[in-house]
Amino acid sequence: MILCFLILSVLCTSSWGVAQDKERQGEQGSVSHLVGNWSGESICVNKDKFPACHDEQVVYRIAKSTGNSAALTLTMDKIVNGRPETMGAFEFVYDPQKQTLSSEFTRNNWHGIWGLAVKGERMDGTLVTLPDKTVVRRINVTKVSAVDKESQRPAETPLTTEDAAGSPSNQSDPTLSIHIPDATVYDQNGNRLKFHTDLVKGKTVAINFIFTTCTTICPPLTATLRRVQQELGERVGRDVNLISVSVDPATDVPERLKEYAARFKAGPGWTFVTGQKVDIDSLLEALGASAADKNDHTPSILIGNDVAGYWTRAYGLAPASRLAEIIRNAASR
Repeated sequence: MILCFLILSVLCTSSWGVAQDKERQGEQGSVSHLVGNWSGESICVNKDKFPACHDEQVVYRIAKSTGNSAALTLTMDKIVNGRPETMGAFEFVYDPQKQTLSSEFTRNNWHGIWGLAVKGERMDGTLVTLPDKTVVRRINVTKVSAVDKESQRPAETPLTTEDAAGSPSNQSDPTLSIHIPDATVYDQNGNRLKFHTDLVKGKTVAINFIFTTCTTICPPLTATLRRVQQELGERVGRDVNLISVSVDPATDVPERLKEYAARFKAGPGWTFVTGQKVDIDSLLEALGASAADKNDHTPSILIGNDVAGYWTRAYGLAPASRLAEIIRNAASR
């Protein structure tokens, strides 16, 4: 009896181990964890040989390819004058054993290969010419979000709001609420403001979170909001305010924010906010955007109608037309 029990235990343990190994292999072999948006930089390595090459802030949009479970389509955007421009799309093959992505291509008399090493939520790699194997670029990107597989649109999370005094206003869902504090802040021109009273009260607003020394997600987030500003036209500054809150107030003094705003051609009605760390920390906490590390700040955008007490979150790298649509919808409530 004891011998039978021991044999059965060994068999069960072995079966469980095999199942676990298969599960791990399945996870490693899947490309699902790569699907989404990756943001970072593409740096020129050999400018003497390639004088037309320029360092670039990039966004890589990765989607599954049809017909090949190991293939991915990688669409490359570069940020030019604060706006993303699509450079092209490439078919990449994923090697689950080496944890690498590669794409050999020939375009415009160019023969080269992209090679990227996957390291969790980061990828780094190179663009190399063939057949001489000269390194042209070094790439370093970080995953910023997965993509909604069905709609390719950002998820919206309805919230309710409380006014600056703390009393709920027109709550549409009593189980969720957000308090917009009247924190003391400073804009990019050095003006001292009260966050709720001067920027939010009576308005429809779109609030994102950035810092000026960020080289990954912040430039494309800001470039997207710049396109939203263009989509909304004269409504920005009239009945809609755009607000970018710095998550690094110690570094982002008003002068730095003013330079950053000018880089992305921010117009009237788009305010960049900084302040004392204790005030900004409190503000970020209230807006659901606090993070222990500034590099881990949320890529979401908070959109709300203060009068109606309606709030929603959306993905900050969604198409500008979609974000503008969400803002218009919030304003119409």
